[in-house]
Amino acid sequence: MIKKNLIKLASTALIGTFILTGCGAGSSIVAKVNGDDISVEEYGKDYNIIKQRYEAQYGPDFLAQQGPEGKTMEQVLKQNVLDKLIIEKVIMQKAEEDKILATDKEVDEEIASYKEMVGGEEEFNKFLEANGMEADDFKDGIKKEITVEKYKEKYLESLKLEDKDLKEYYEKNKDRYETIKASHILVEKEDEAKAISEELKNGADFGELSKKSIEPEAAERKGDLGFFGRGQMVPEFEEAAFALEVNEISDPVKTEHGYHVIKVTEKKESFDQVKEDVKKDIENEKFEEKLQSLQKEADVKTYMENIEKIDSDKKEETSEKAEPVQPKTEQPATKEKKEVEVKESPEAEIEAKDENKVIEEEKAE
Repeated sequence: MIKKNLIKLASTALIGTFILTGCGAGSSIVAKVNGDDISVEEYGKDYNIIKQRYEAQYGPDFLAQQGPEGKTMEQVLKQNVLDKLIIEKVIMQKAEEDKILATDKEVDEEIASYKEMVGGEEEFNKFLEANGMEADDFKDGIKKEITVEKYKEKYLESLKLEDKDLKEYYEKNKDRYETIKASHILVEKEDEAKAISEELKNGADFGELSKKSIEPEAAERKGDLGFFGRGQMVPEFEEAAFALEVNEISDPVKTEHGYHVIKVTEKKESFDQVKEDVKKDIENEKFEEKLQSLQKEADVKTYMENIEKIDSDKKEETSEKAEPVQPKTEQPATKEKKEVEVKESPEAEIEAKDENKVIEEEKAE
């Protein structure tokens, strides 16, 4: 794939992953939020689970890499986890005031659904063990996740967005919503790409010729890249793809990956085609503003000195554990997909588009 890899370490996006925190009240605290403590124990559980996931996904040296403003990625992650716990605490306080905390029934149903998703009780217990969690930790996280979602839904209902609001936003951000769906065949030599292009222009089956692609799993997907917008592909590929008409075949396009033959299969450009995307983007921006407002209004005291020692205290313990186990992707058709790791997908419970603190490390795969 040549999609750029967006690594999003966002405090609000992290809320949208499974919120796997404990509720321990250690002797030390990392923050006070409107008088309520966030303990070192609670912070440590959250931080170490998320840290393990990043190291499993991006390698053990990821957190040592340089981030923005001269900070390491580890320092950025520590701050983002703290921000996430603070806003989470504020939302839980507000939800309690509004009497919309998750009920025991809602929590139990979600846990049952999750157990089914990962393959049953035994696989669920393996998941907990590999991630260093107790069942109570997981249950507490599910309660917070559901509560956050209920709070978000209540807030979004109050927005009362109309079509004119969506259309106005769309007109101001048109470039963002121009997306295309394309397939490609990637080969090493230009002559081979030229031959493939000619065959396709003469009516050859794209799916069949995609078997010649050197891209992993391209044949299984028949070269399909799905929908993408501007800024998501390497420049040469993007320029060529967006210049094509639907069903048009490109001449060979050279990039750092090799030579591509591209076919655009669908375009989304009109307001009606992207209306729901526009609505989601407005909702996410408004909710992000709401979260920032809540955090600004809250009485927050932080104790960073207690955070700095957390990773060094647990390094030996963490190194002895197995890599985190992620759940199977199969899930009931009636359930909306829940994300267990921080991903590029915009479908997390609090959208990854709700970016409070985002690091984008763009890598062409």
